[in-house]
Amino acid sequence: MTGDIPFFKGKFNEALQFLRVFETSDVVIKFACEHELYASAILLFDGDSESVKVVKEAYALSCMEKCLYAEAAGLYQSTGHFLKAAEAYLESGDYLMSMSCARLELSGEQLDSFLRQVATRLESESKPRDAAYVLSECLGEPEAAVEVLCSAGEWRHAFDISTRHKALRLVEGLVVPQMVLSLESRITELSELNVKLTERSGRLQVVRDLKSRRREREDDESSDIFPESDAGSMVSDFTFGSHTSQATDLTGPSLTIGSTSAKREKYAARKRAKAQKKRKRIVQGHPQEEEYLVEYLRNAVILEQSVDDVVDLIMAFVFVRRMDEAANLQRSLIEVLSTCASFPEDVLEGI
Repeated sequence: MTGDIPFFKGKFNEALQFLRVFETSDVVIKFACEHELYASAILLFDGDSESVKVVKEAYALSCMEKCLYAEAAGLYQSTGHFLKAAEAYLESGDYLMSMSCARLELSGEQLDSFLRQVATRLESESKPRDAAYVLSECLGEPEAAVEVLCSAGEWRHAFDISTRHKALRLVEGLVVPQMVLSLESRITELSELNVKLTERSGRLQVVRDLKSRRREREDDESSDIFPESDAGSMVSDFTFGSHTSQATDLTGPSLTIGSTSAKREKYAARKRAKAQKKRKRIVQGHPQEEEYLVEYLRNAVILEQSVDDVVDLIMAFVFVRRMDEAANLQRSLIEVLSTCASFPEDVLEGI
C-alpha cells in the first residue's frame, strides 16, 4: 500500500488523508488497519456511519488482542455489539457493565447462562460477595449464593442473604453445618500450630543457653556450636528453609489459619511450592540453627487476617447461639496468641 504513495515516506497520517480523497473507503480502512490509524480513520469518516462502524470493529478486535479489554468493550458497545461488549467488560473486570450489556442482547436461558458465567468468574477471582450478589439478586438463587459465601467463610453475608430472601432454612440446613466443618479444621490447625510454635520456641531457648555456655568455655576452640555429646543427645531434627526463603513450615496451613478465601489459599500454595524447591535439612546442633528458629517463629506469628477469619467464625457461632462451639474455638485461638506473645522480644521485634 505504501508503495503506491512513496512521496509520503512513512508519514502515514498524511498518506491516510491522501487516500481518503482519491481512494475508496475500503482502501482507506485497510490502510488504517495496517498502520493502526484507527482514531485518525474514525475522524476522517465522520458522517459515514458504516465506515466508522467497520473501523471501530477492527479497532475493538485489535484492543482485545492487546488485552485492552475496557477500550474494546466501549468500542463494541458504541457499534451495537452488546454481547461482545459484555464479554470484553467481563474480561476487564467491570462485571456490572458486563451484565448490563448482556441484558441488551440476551434473554431467558441465554442471559441466565451468561450471568452464571459472571458469578463463576467472580468466585474464581476470590470475590465471593459479588458472586453471591449475582446468584441471589440477578438469578434468584439464594441457596447457590449461600454455598459460595460459606465456602469462603463469609458467614455474616450468608446470614444476610438467608434473611433477605426469607430462607432461614438455609441457616440451619446449610450455613451451620458448614460452620461446624470449618470449626473442626480450624481447631485442628490451631492446635497443630500451637504445638509447633511451643516446640520451636523451647528449642530456641535451649540453643541460646547452649551457646551461652559455649562462650564460657574459653578452652574449647571447636568451630562447632555444640559439642558432639550435646548434638548427639538431640534425637530429632527440624526442616528449615534456605537463606533465600522462609522456613519451610512457614508456608503450611499454620499461616492461613481460618483463611478460607480461595485467593489466600492459592497464594499459600504457591509459597509452599516455591519453598519446596529450596528446602534443606538442618539438624539440631547446626551452626545456623538459632538463625533458622528465629526466622521460623518470626514468620509463623499468626497473621492479622487469619485472626480476623477465626474471630468471624466465633461471632457466627454466637449469632446462632452455639456458645460451646464459639468458646472452644476462642480457647484454641487464645492459646496460639499466648504462645506467640511469649516469644523472645527480638523475635517479635518489627512484626
